Amino acid sequence: MNTTTLNLTQSDFDQYQSEIESFLSELIAVPSVKGKPTPDAPFGTDTLRALNVFFDHAENLGFNCHHLDGYCGYVEWGPKDAPIIAAVCHLDVVPAGTWTRAFTPEKYGNKLYGRGTCDDKGPAVIALYAMKALKDAGYQPKHRFRLILGLDEESGSACMVYYRNHAELPIAAFTPDASFPVIAAEKGGLHLKLKIPNETTTDATGRDAQITLRAGTRANVVPDEALVDIEVDRATEQLQFTGKSAHASTPDAGENAVDKAMAELEAIGYSNNAIAFYNAMLGFDLRGQKLGIACSDDRSGDLTVNVGLAYMTPAAGEFLLDIRYPVTADHEKLIATVKAALAPWNGQCECPHHSPPLNLPDDHPLVATLSNTYNEVMNATAKPIGIGGGTYARALPNTVAFGPVFPGQVVNVHEPDEAVDLDSLLRSGVIYARAFYKLDQVYQD
Repeated sequence: MNTTTLNLTQSDFDQYQSEIESFLSELIAVPSVKGKPTPDAPFGTDTLRALNVFFDHAENLGFNCHHLDGYCGYVEWGPKDAPIIAAVCHLDVVPAGTWTRAFTPEKYGNKLYGRGTCDDKGPAVIALYAMKALKDAGYQPKHRFRLILGLDEESGSACMVYYRNHAELPIAAFTPDASFPVIAAEKGGLHLKLKIPNETTTDATGRDAQITLRAGTRANVVPDEALVDIEVDRATEQLQFTGKSAHASTPDAGENAVDKAMAELEAIGYSNNAIAFYNAMLGFDLRGQKLGIACSDDRSGDLTVNVGLAYMTPAAGEFLLDIRYPVTADHEKLIATVKAALAPWNGQCECPHHSPPLNLPDDHPLVATLSNTYNEVMNATAKPIGIGGGTYARALPNTVAFGPVFPGQVVNVHEPDEAVDLDSLLRSGVIYARAFYKLDQVYQD
């Protein structure tokens, strides 16, 4: 069967719901946070275990699976040696943070809770079932349909660097790791490591003090806890500050515990160079106004800043910033501006990571095809959008982000109580199946 009128509907996916729930729950139970590398597992054994669990299920469904040295892998179906149309997902997740049941999948109503349900194990599962639905319908694709599975998206996407260097690239691909309708623009991403030296630290009465602070799990997560240890005249105390975690691309959705800690230390009279710098140049500023880097454009919106990691010792304060900048901004000018802002504080700035922005026109064949697919399924007239999040679309050519979050949905990505609505997940499966099908028709060999 190879027809231009294939039209899968919701009922084609409802039949898979119970096995999708079971499979996704099995994946969620694997705590696939990046860990210590081993010869077989560059990103830790749990990330590789998640890939093997996925492959076991995909092989039982009749698909071919291929490992790429523990960096990533792919599931494939279609004519040998034909060009590739792909979905690109990841099985690694951010740490649980304060969420004690992150890897214990739990269903309440029609929502399944657990780390990775939405980012990005749930979308990986539904992309697999999009391929299965087409296969079960008897469809014979002209291209190879490939589901690429990375294991390091949350920590820099080294998995996709390896894929680019060791595997065939798709001629068109989408990554279900963002929002609908279709993401035509992604802000650029900068990680800036700031180091501010301390000469002395004093308390409100001028006595010498020893202060250490630690907060954060990843640069791309708003810290929900900061711990401060203080010693004055051999008397010690520990202060704990609580915030609210969120994805670094939407810092407004969170509350940074480091902001609270630094503000309180200054308010109760503790003083050093790092505390003064933080409150003057970073604290409670999500747009980079204090640093002088605030900017915006119509395509992708405002620059955002998240202090994702913070460490302070008596000798220095170190802060790792996650900056998402508009597609029209110049990252080199942004870095130069930050360095100039640090000069009065004798601060140092390094850039350990940069991800250039993505910006495709709305009439690009990939963007237009996916946009039309979404609008047809949803009976909508939505236009392509821009986001602050970074996806595999910037790691692989010919790729854009496409779902799975529908407009208005709240999914708590990178937060406690991350969940996926199962009805929405199945609905996205219809969209992804039609996307594979339509791209197979639009793109020529």
